[in-house]
Amino acid sequence: MKIRNRARYNFDTSIKPAQNFLGHHGGFMQLIKQVNGETEEHLFRIEWKKTSMFGSPERREIPESNPYIKLTVRDKKYIFGTWKFSPSEWQSIKQNAESIPVKIGRSYTEGTEEEYFIYAYKGLFYLTEINMEVDDVLLTLKNLWQNKKDKLTRELERIRAKAEFEGGYRTPIPEDVQILVWNRDGGKCVKCGGTENLEFDHIIPLSKGGSNTARNIQLLCEHCNRGKGAKIGG
Repeated sequence: MKIRNRARYNFDTSIKPAQNFLGHHGGFMQLIKQVNGETEEHLFRIEWKKTSMFGSPERREIPESNPYIKLTVRDKKYIFGTWKFSPSEWQSIKQNAESIPVKIGRSYTEGTEEEYFIYAYKGLFYLTEINMEVDDVLLTLKNLWQNKKDKLTRELERIRAKAEFEGGYRTPIPEDVQILVWNRDGGKCVKCGGTENLEFDHIIPLSKGGSNTARNIQLLCEHCNRGKGAKIGG
């Protein structure tokens, strides 16, 4: 039997594994990891038939009596399992996996006691070493995504703070705001009253969500401003 089409559906495209193995990662126990899911359509078989003695063979696609979709789940090193589904079953899995995690099945590593459970969700495949309820899979994935977002947010704040400290990340303060703040603060440092080397300071730093509005800006002398650094307040 020949394969007519080696298809990769939307959520079957190659995905780099999150980790090589399940287990401890970054100080916590990793419950789930992302793996590849590859599909092959077995819907037709190919026959070559001569229509004449001297003519070239004609390619014909003959529908399989029992067509199926073959799914292989793997990472860069291991194949974790292979399953077969009818076209209607596979369509139902894809459709349901857009809203909730769908359990594909489980597999065993031959010669060992290792057991794996495979789930599909929103275009991706995930593998666990424990049998998890759908709600638990969803909760675990949301927690992983939130941890990733939090880590990215912290990194962005660190980059902004560093750039702001070095003077490389600062949105210009509008001229009308500068005039308003200068007049409001009397042209002197609000902390020590000095009038030398005055600077416009953000009470809440831009790196921590502050804005360029007059109520978030104050006059500080260079000495007081350097002492404040990226702290919130005066």
